[in-house]
Amino acid sequence: MHKKVEKLYYIYRIPLFLEAFEILQDKTLAEDAVSESFLRILNHTDGIAAIDCPETWSFLKIICRNAAIDIYRRNKRETQLINSAVISPLPQSPEDIILDRESVGTIMNIIANMDPIYKDVIILSRQYNLKTSDISHLLGISPDAVTKRLQRAKAEIRNKLAKEEAR
Repeated sequence: MHKKVEKLYYIYRIPLFLEAFEILQDKTLAEDAVSESFLRILNHTDGIAAIDCPETWSFLKIICRNAAIDIYRRNKRETQLINSAVISPLPQSPEDIILDRESVGTIMNIIANMDPIYKDVIILSRQYNLKTSDISHLLGISPDAVTKRLQRAKAEIRNKLAKEEAR
């Protein structure tokens, strides 16, 4: 199975990059889309009979296009979040946080420096909008473990943000 994916990668990585770049207009994001495509392809290699044929190219192109569109939408949501945070009204409850460009950067930095077991679940949950059951399946842990890790990740973010505000 992995040999097939390796062959697909060497044959199609550049054409898929060009497909993704056409949508994203960003080299790094296009590379991310190709990587994400091949992660998705790993689960569907049974449906690929011949490696170098038009049907395979169409299949890979669809997967890559969808990955690029997902990345585009995620980035658009993040940009909207940042833009709306700057002009958002005052929070209506203590739980609401006013996000500005600085605090978004702080949150991203906190997540980037988290223990990987917490960082993975928070990214899969928030950035990829995956359900607890899906995260559980992907990481090979119980749904309860996912829930607990999400709680701990959120608590770590809140604590570190509170420390930043106290400065």
